[in-house]
Amino acid sequence: MEGRWIARVYILDNIPYHIDKPYDYLLPDDLRDAIRAGAFVAVPFGRGDKKRRALVCAVERSDGEPAVELKPVSFMIEREPPLSPEQLELCLYIKEHTFCTVGEAVRTMIPQQIAEKYAVYAEATEAARDYVEGEAKLRSPVQQRVLCDMSLCGRISVQRLRTEFGASPAQIRSLADKGLIRLTRYDEYRDPSFAAGSARPENVLNGEQSAALQTLISLLNTGEPRAALLHGVTG
Repeated sequence: MEGRWIARVYILDNIPYHIDKPYDYLLPDDLRDAIRAGAFVAVPFGRGDKKRRALVCAVERSDGEPAVELKPVSFMIEREPPLSPEQLELCLYIKEHTFCTVGEAVRTMIPQQIAEKYAVYAEATEAARDYVEGEAKLRSPVQQRVLCDMSLCGRISVQRLRTEFGASPAQIRSLADKGLIRLTRYDEYRDPSFAAGSARPENVLNGEQSAALQTLISLLNTGEPRAALLHGVTG
């Protein structure tokens, strides 16, 4: 009997300390080579199987049958850099010695994540080729158009499929269930200082700021070690 691979994870999304412990999840074959200890993944958690961010603390092979049926890892959060072995070890050390959760340790160790929101993208699989080339046809014109346009555009966000193509969630899920498209979740990074696509405002200095800047520039241009002290509120 072929063994199975298990990912042992800690849930990161604000869970109570008394349930902050490792949970075992089945590692799907298509994620086996990509996920290692320190990676961030999404997993179904709780009775409602709500997707939660989790930190993988170990990946192990299991040759025996588990006592309970394991839920599979949903997907890897690809754009969130994994922790190094030293960082992972430090997170677990902080948990054990400071009475905090692993999620709190992660948030303390690394900058607050600016990518807490996920966007789902779809792309056509090899199985969709017959439908794109006209060898086979789907009943739904919307689904047929989605596959054809996706073969030209490549990856398309699910939000765009719904708003521009008129595809319903059920139609998108049906294509995924048939293996014609692949759904992948990515972090959606944002810059809170300005709206996407807008120009950054030019920094305009007042008189005091301009004078301070010119003084600093003149000291820098001497090429010698110099010091300057800025007094008061400058901006």
